[in-house]
Amino acid sequence: MEQKKKYPATLVVSINAWKDKGGVNTLLNLFKNWNKAKLSQIYTRSDMPQTRVCDDFFRIPEIAVVKRVFKPFSKAGERVYTVVGDLTQSQKAQIEAEEKNKQMIHRSQSWLLTLFREFIWWLGSWKTKELKQYLADGNWDVVFCPIYPLIYMNQLQAYVLKRTELKGVAFFGDDNYSYKSGDGSFLFKVHRYFLRKSIRSVIKKCRDVFVMVPKMQKEYDAEFGIHSILLTKGIDYDAIPIPDFKDPNKPIQIVYAGKMIYGRYKSLSAIASALKNINKDGVKAILHIYTPDVITPQLDAMLNIHNSSVLHKPVPYTELQKVLVAADMVTFVESLEDNYRYLARLSFSTKITDYFMSGKCIFAIGGDDIAPIEYLKEKDAALVCTSYSEIEDKLITIISNPSIIKVYAKKAFDCGYKYHNAREVEKKMYNVLSKE
Repeated sequence: MEQKKKYPATLVVSINAWKDKGGVNTLLNLFKNWNKAKLSQIYTRSDMPQTRVCDDFFRIPEIAVVKRVFKPFSKAGERVYTVVGDLTQSQKAQIEAEEKNKQMIHRSQSWLLTLFREFIWWLGSWKTKELKQYLADGNWDVVFCPIYPLIYMNQLQAYVLKRTELKGVAFFGDDNYSYKSGDGSFLFKVHRYFLRKSIRSVIKKCRDVFVMVPKMQKEYDAEFGIHSILLTKGIDYDAIPIPDFKDPNKPIQIVYAGKMIYGRYKSLSAIASALKNINKDGVKAILHIYTPDVITPQLDAMLNIHNSSVLHKPVPYTELQKVLVAADMVTFVESLEDNYRYLARLSFSTKITDYFMSGKCIFAIGGDDIAPIEYLKEKDAALVCTSYSEIEDKLITIISNPSIIKVYAKKAFDCGYKYHNAREVEKKMYNVLSKE
């Protein structure tokens, strides 16, 4: 975006510290060309920011929030700045302790632990004099509020909006509101009931709402009585060459990069099993899986199959781009299992835009009633399977007619260029956040 524009001073209230290398990068992508002097972030992790996008941060480490419940005079918030170089040993220790707690909650999949966590935040030990002073000193024009499936984040955002007396702009990246995207248990419904109340309290204070997919836009507009605005992760096409859409390798190289949680590993296993059958009389295609997940013996047996699929350790983002360039096809998977399939019902994975940018043929698996699969089918931007029974037949069709890989590689690239161009995304962001 042009630097001569008058950027509105924007305060982002989100979970993760911003890092240019690795980490969760959706918000970084949206704000990467903002005027850094007009950007601040409040976040709720122990990690330290390491980014060129922003210099001004207020950190509320979750582990410090817990500690302050029992030690009321301990610190639970501080102004910090982007870190150049390595973190200190003290910072690393705090981050590691918090990460262990996060992993414990994630592994246990316990709604009791989730509710206990929400209760700790509800006690309000994070409402420190340091936070109040930070908000009083700020001179922002607007507050940007990504909506999370966590009550305490919505409470924090509502508090910031009230203290600053500013209007907000909300951003939904997933279905964090309906009862459909969960396990349906009693405790899930209890949590979701209070989560919905907390989300409504934020939306009431926001003058605009961004959503990521048309399916979400239709549902949320009806639910909240709003006119939401579509916004997705942008692709900087000025910075990447146009792919040459080469003929595929022999054997065909298929790549998946990402986590395998929420039943995705079963979709990947179905691909691996299909390739095992297809490759019985010669290796025709191989699946390469790059994942940061811990590989159990069970997963290793399911996904490390000789001459069919290979499990790799995760690689840095820059290295991953080289992996994608060398691939013939990239795989996007969501779960087909009943207890997980609706978790992505209204989401739009940033992985899809990364795949569009790569100019590779996308092989997608997921329920036909979830937003990312609906989108890919509507735009004819991927080869899609919506059931386990389709996977092997679809792979056989591709292997028998490899020219289709080039056709769908171009379709994916063109879809990204038409609907996810960073210039248009940034223009939309600027126009909405600049409104009086």
